[in-house]
Amino acid sequence: MRNDVAFQIGKTHDICEDFALSGNFGSPGGGDDCNYLVVSDGCSSSPGTDLG
Repeated sequence: MRNDVAFQIGKTHDICEDFALSGNFGSPGGGDDCNYLVVSDGCSSSPGTDLG
């Protein structure tokens, strides 16, 4: 399985406030690959912070 991430930025949303990571790794038992997706919503109301 292939996976990827994409961002759609709104007019009032600053770049680098949200983060996403996806990928896969081999199953410990030698079976199918394990896929993962990690999403973090940034804190736009606090200056100088990436994660809220």
